[in-house]
Amino acid sequence: MKSLLGHTNKINHLTFEVNRLFSASNDCTVRQWNIEKDECMRIYKFADPCSYSLVHEAHNLLFTGSWDKQVRAIDLHSGEIDRAFVAAKDAIKCLHLYDKWLMVGGCDPVVRAFDL
Repeated sequence: MKSLLGHTNKINHLTFEVNRLFSASNDCTVRQWNIEKDECMRIYKFADPCSYSLVHEAHNLLFTGSWDKQVRAIDLHSGEIDRAFVAAKDAIKCLHLYDKWLMVGGCDPVVRAFDL
């Protein structure tokens, strides 16, 4: 058994890409883990709890969904936010990529699609 320690509150979502794991948490962070080394490589901090993370491999972006209704696209090379936008009327609970669309679902009863 392996244990990846670092979060200080509930983990809401895990996403895996190649040898990296991303964990979104109520502690207002998304952590990037190196699975081969069992180490946290990068911490993305926000003002509100993070409910979801999703990697867009073709563009090397990490999308995060948060309780503040925002979607953020983070450049995985630089670790900087590439863009951020309000994507729901309430907390975001899930994200999905389909073709060139980012689908967003949350606590309000609407699925929204954003053209990337």
